[in-house]
Amino acid sequence: MHHYESVQTAYRLLGKTQTAMDQLHMHFTTAIHSTSRRVVLQYAEKSVRHTADGLQRTPYVDLCKKLDSEHFLPGLVDLCKSLWEIMRSYYHVLCWHEQFDKTAEDGGSASTEKLDEADDNWAETDAPLSLPKETSFNRQYIKKKLEHGVKRVWLDVQQRVKPYLLGTNLSQFHIDNFLHVLHTLDRLMSIGEELSGSESKDLQDSIRMQSSNYFQNYHRARLGELRMFLENEGWEACPVRATFSIFQLHEFRFLRPAVDNRVSQLIGSATATGGSGTGWFARFSLHGNPFDETSAEDEEEIMTEEMEKEVDKDEDDVADELKQEYVDEETGEAPRRASAHKVRAIRQASEVSGPILTNSTLMIVRYFGKYMQMMNLLKPIAFDVMQSMSQLFDFYLYTINAFFARDKDDGSHFGLSSKMTATLDRIAANLIIPLTESSALSPTSPDGVRVKEEEEFD
Repeated sequence: MHHYESVQTAYRLLGKTQTAMDQLHMHFTTAIHSTSRRVVLQYAEKSVRHTADGLQRTPYVDLCKKLDSEHFLPGLVDLCKSLWEIMRSYYHVLCWHEQFDKTAEDGGSASTEKLDEADDNWAETDAPLSLPKETSFNRQYIKKKLEHGVKRVWLDVQQRVKPYLLGTNLSQFHIDNFLHVLHTLDRLMSIGEELSGSESKDLQDSIRMQSSNYFQNYHRARLGELRMFLENEGWEACPVRATFSIFQLHEFRFLRPAVDNRVSQLIGSATATGGSGTGWFARFSLHGNPFDETSAEDEEEIMTEEMEKEVDKDEDDVADELKQEYVDEETGEAPRRASAHKVRAIRQASEVSGPILTNSTLMIVRYFGKYMQMMNLLKPIAFDVMQSMSQLFDFYLYTINAFFARDKDDGSHFGLSSKMTATLDRIAANLIIPLTESSALSPTSPDGVRVKEEEEFD
């Protein structure tokens, strides 16, 4: 900030303090626009394989639409990195003026002494300095300008990220890549809100639009996978011990208490070396970038380390089945079809000391973990995600009942309470295709157990 201090001193000596602040904010706006365009242009060229001359005059909004899915995520990360550098520079400007005002009031800074020499109106006394009216007015002008400017900077950042986010169809992204996008945007909003103290309405609206579209397709695919998996389920118990916990599953590690404690320790140690406070600007005020792969993965490494420690303590207690993904979300491959689907399963249930789990149970629990991650990151549509999660469980419950608790002749229920019967009837009405509408039924699945398409839901 030495150069900035020299520039501010020069403008004060020239009596153009207000002009300096006006120019400063124009430069920040220009930097945001030019930097974002440069980054997006770089990845647009890779996507369409055009030279810079071919895309140089393309409007920024149209430029964002030229990125393909392969380059969208790395482009987003680089865009956030570049915009972070600009926001950090503005943060340093705010800190400098705050410190300058304090030292000016105390009369103890070198900058104040330089101003004393340049201003004949300043009195040379042993008492605290009394700033002239013009200087006091300039300080108030700068304060108001900075307060308004920080909100304007964050708004400009949002307006450059918004068309980038909306320019690509994310509906076909793999869930891990989509969650990476959400984590990146969540971090950017956290940084912007910390800097400006204002909400991220523009960015949140864009995220809501993209995530709603993505989640509808994702949920429809998960329902289809669950139906296919239940039809091929062997209904055999997975041999797990009583020490099994959902926190041993990859999808739930973001909820692990031990991880939260370790992350807090990491933030504390980073703060001790990087500045005061616990925010992003305190942690990365001088060095690093919160969007660097190494910085962004610090918490990920802690999660992995904690998970490995706990699993290593009783590795033999965790069954091999818990270490496998049961349905590949890209290929849709299902487990080998069992020869019989009725209660050949659980024949060794009396020997199981831990929770009774099947492959289908573990798969739906893993789905819940993914959905909960999205609820954590997608606050605007968290209720919709929760409803979809309940649909997964409803379909699972209905299928279990159809397999094991329903009379094959007339479809009546055995010994169920009126409340349970009403629940199953509700699921059948809202989620299940009636028998007359079903076609090509699998011979090994209950008649009529077919999930409706999304547009058929009530």
